[in-house]
Amino acid sequence: MPDKATKFLVVSALEELLQLLYERLQKADEVLGNAEMGALL
Repeated sequence: MPDKATKFLVVSALEELLQLLYERLQKADEVLGNAEMGALL
């Protein structure tokens, strides 16, 4: 079994990755939204 410190590091790393993915998705969503708006205009 990994100790608490190791678990904490793993969880922290996963949270950072999720945060980055979320930010990327939001940016991609904005770009797609802008492209759609441009196409409608």
